[in-house]
Amino acid sequence: MRNNKHRTGRPYRTARTKMFETYGTVCHICGHDGAGEADHLIPISIDADQPVDPHMMRPAHGANTPCLVCGRKCNTERGNRPVQQGVRTSRDWYAGP
Repeated sequence: MRNNKHRTGRPYRTARTKMFETYGTVCHICGHDGAGEADHLIPISIDADQPVDPHMMRPAHGANTPCLVCGRKCNTERGNRPVQQGVRTSRDWYAGP
C-alpha cells in the first residue's frame, strides 16, 4: 500500500486533530455525536493533490467508529459521492425535530 498524505503522517494527524477541535464530534452526515473519522469534503479518490487542510474535512462515523444511534458507517457509505447526496436514511436528520 502506498503512503497517502491524506491518511497517514504528522500533517494528517495534525489536521485531523484541528478538525475535531473546530467542528466537534457530531457527524456531518447523520447528525449524531460520536464521530471518530475525518471525512474529506472532496474525496481524495477524486482529488489526491488537494492540501491536507482541516477545513476541508468534517467529522463522520466510519468503519472503526459506527454511529451508536443509527448504526451507520456514514463515511464508508458516502464513498466518493458529493456531500449533498449523503446517505439514505429513514429520517431527514437535517429537518430538525
